[in-house]
Amino acid sequence: MIRLARTGARKKPNYRVVVIDKARARNGRFVEILGHYDPRKNPAVISLNTERVEYWQQRGAQLSETVRSFLSRQKNIARLQPEPPAQTNVPERPPEQAPQTENAELSSPEPMGSG
Repeated sequence: MIRLARTGARKKPNYRVVVIDKARARNGRFVEILGHYDPRKNPAVISLNTERVEYWQQRGAQLSETVRSFLSRQKNIARLQPEPPAQTNVPERPPEQAPQTENAELSSPEPMGSG
């Protein structure tokens, strides 16, 4: 089950979105943290790792009503945000090669410290 687990001090709630066995207590031992929810901020801050939520859903985890609403809200926000402009595929120029000289003495480095 994917649901909220309350953290934070008294009268200052903060929540984790966790994967937890359905029979466990609300704040019991969880399997994985998938995100956070802070209702005290205006607007409330919701961060979810949607890839991991989908992973757990594929393995049979059910969403609580609250987490389901968070997920649908986050997907709606993602649809409203404009996509970044596509990058054009500009071929890279090959590195310019140094002119080759016939005289090997000019192209070989001089030993340091001689003199």
